[in-house]
Amino acid sequence: MELTNNIIYAKAGQAGLYGEIFSVSQKPPIIRYNNIFSTDGMAYGGAFLDMTNTNGNISIDPKFANQIQGNYHLQLGSPSIDSGYNQAPNLPDKDLDGNQRVLDGDGDGNAIIDIGAYEFLAPASAVWNFLPRSPGSFTTRIPIGVGSPNLLSPISRAKPFNLDWQIIVKGSSLWASYRR
Repeated sequence: MELTNNIIYAKAGQAGLYGEIFSVSQKPPIIRYNNIFSTDGMAYGGAFLDMTNTNGNISIDPKFANQIQGNYHLQLGSPSIDSGYNQAPNLPDKDLDGNQRVLDGDGDGNAIIDIGAYEFLAPASAVWNFLPRSPGSFTTRIPIGVGSPNLLSPISRAKPFNLDWQIIVKGSSLWASYRR
């Protein structure tokens, strides 16, 4: 038995992974690159030794988008992003949403599978040029979404807003302030 690249989130007070004693003829299970977490209990119980910080296993709140409503996509900053094992056997090409399975979710230039059923989609951004009344231009990066596809807000769905801005020069730095 092998358990790789999974999130197990236990109910409060319960062990995340619990097992009985294995017979001598059985090989112990391979447990690697999992996030096994319990808010008020042990991550591992029964015959399972605590595997936290061993073989890539962690035990940290995975930061689901909204687990109460059944949304188990990872939020930005989740410890499960880019924490999996790319050489796991039978690794699927797509996640449960049909997105490519191995992506660079934390922006470090390395595509590593996420732990869990869904691959985190890094926030999209857009570059907008604002042309002031005086010569020159102001360019900024504005994030337009965070998290999974259910949370992304592409420009086509963005709410329009007015941007009033002013340039304030402080010493040798240029500061821009705006209000929505």
